Amino acid sequence: MPFFAGLVALVFAAGVAGAAPAEESQPVAEVSREEPPPSPVAMNHQANLFLKGRGVKQDFAKALHLFERAANEGHTASMISAGYMYENGLGVARDFAAAMQWYERAAAQGYASAQKAIGDLYRLGRGVKQDDAAAAQWYQKAADQGFAQAQCELGYLMIRGRGVPQDWPKAKLLLEAGAGQGNACAQHYLAFMYMHGLIGRLPDTERALELDKMAAGNGNAEAQFNMGRANEIGWVPHATEREALNWYALAAGGGYPPAMARLAEVYEKGELKEKADPEKARMWRERAQAAWADWPEPRPDAKEKIRFMPLK
Repeated sequence: MPFFAGLVALVFAAGVAGAAPAEESQPVAEVSREEPPPSPVAMNHQANLFLKGRGVKQDFAKALHLFERAANEGHTASMISAGYMYENGLGVARDFAAAMQWYERAAAQGYASAQKAIGDLYRLGRGVKQDDAAAAQWYQKAADQGFAQAQCELGYLMIRGRGVPQDWPKAKLLLEAGAGQGNACAQHYLAFMYMHGLIGRLPDTERALELDKMAAGNGNAEAQFNMGRANEIGWVPHATEREALNWYALAAGGGYPPAMARLAEVYEKGELKEKADPEKARMWRERAQAAWADWPEPRPDAKEKIRFMPLK
């Protein structure tokens, strides 16, 4: 009996399993496998990879597309980056009006870097009428937030009395604040003030050269040119012509036209212990001319004598 009962149970189970259902079952809803759209933060990160060519082939157009997508979703850093790309013609034709629109959107949210960028557009007259007073107002907004580059730009305007009353004590405070953050621009213009006796009664050449060497080490091409000149004419301890040449080369590599022109002279005349090399001289002369053609006003050689190192 137990064996028979078990057999019946197996047969019954098999019949039930193979029987057609009395009613047709309802279809199961399909689960979407689409990836969720990337967040604005993720798009900004990806855009920066394309902008810098890190891990991917550098592609300015893709970077701009991603920055704009993220910016349109309210990502402020992407607004600033999109403005920068339009201002500099990266991945798109240069468009100062579009740059201004992106900067204004970010500035409206209180971002100091965007406020400083708008100040630059007014100072240089890019897409707007050149207006030092408007530039100073925007620089002031950013400087009030401790933004070092804006402190430098506003300090320079105060040194010259451009767009604001000339005020050397206030300029000094602004430049010291920027220099304290390691800002090369602020270090350089603070050096200018020491060199010309705008701080204290007499010029302080030693302090000026100390500050400009800091600025040069932090990448300021004009300060690098000055250090080249200081070595060439023996204004610094242990000055050498080789050191002068190295500083000129750094400044030229940073796109500074006077340094390119000086290198052209060096190779034309065989100076600084270099052999005359007409081909190198021609190359540097052409690079200097091209750099001047794209250089915004005011140019270094007409910057109200802002360069403090004398010519040989």
